[in-house]
Amino acid sequence: MRDRQLTAIAEIAGMGLDVWLRGGWAMDFTLGEVTRDHIDIDWFAWSDDADRLETALIARGFAPQPGPPREQQRDFTRDGVEVSFALLARDLTVAGGTHRGEPWPAGLLDAPLGSLDGLTCPVISVAAQIEIKEMMPVWVPGLPLREKDMTDVARLRMHVRLREVRDSDLEVFHLQEQDPEATRRSRFPARERERFLTHWRQNILPDETCHVQTVEVGGQIAGNVVAWWEGERRFLGYWLGREFWGSGVGTRALTLFLEKEQVRPLHADPHGGNTASVRLLERLGFTRTTVNDEGFVLYVLEA
Repeated sequence: MRDRQLTAIAEIAGMGLDVWLRGGWAMDFTLGEVTRDHIDIDWFAWSDDADRLETALIARGFAPQPGPPREQQRDFTRDGVEVSFALLARDLTVAGGTHRGEPWPAGLLDAPLGSLDGLTCPVISVAAQIEIKEMMPVWVPGLPLREKDMTDVARLRMHVRLREVRDSDLEVFHLQEQDPEATRRSRFPARERERFLTHWRQNILPDETCHVQTVEVGGQIAGNVVAWWEGERRFLGYWLGREFWGSGVGTRALTLFLEKEQVRPLHADPHGGNTASVRLLERLGFTRTTVNDEGFVLYVLEA
């Protein structure tokens, strides 16, 4: 069944119409692994594409099935593979049925392509996946939060990805820098808001030699990772919000970043008292070299 479902996903994603995976298969394409067996394949599609979508599916051997109102959802089956399309109005609200006009989660379609076994497919965002799974019992009274949904939410909340920095991220970065425990560990003083924003907008983001990424965990902004030049040395730095400490997020984020950041040798200079950062760098293969008078340790990652 799994192979037939993946064949259907590839076929539907390649029909030339806008569709996005939701549900269990969206999670698997987001995480890049099959986490469990799935009964069906759930999608979003534009409501004004619904008739063209149905015609294309029938031409490929899918048979329409009864279900919710047709202006809300279209269901089909082929060779035991069930596919379901929840229809979106162009303002990202429910297109029909008793909940017509109700908004879907903000940022629903703001996600990169998902990937699984070499196949790519549009998916809804991690934050939207989590919200839909958690809110369905609220939106549909009497519908329980299933154990598989709770397991899915736990997996999605730990999903780490890197993306380009948006200007709106900077406010979150600034709040994370104000954490007194973070500044104590890093020995890096917090900056007032305008100075912080100016530095990012004028010195970091416009500098094409800087490689900077936002770290997202479960669709939330967890912090940032950056590489920059100081003279002839390339340095690595990162900052994570306290709620993401000690959970493996830093290891995963820096591992992903180092796959993209190819310059070697690469340096980092945490304070020796920041044992969490020191241990993280050592796990990733950085070697301790020198310590300055203020206790900052120079680490280097060779080729």
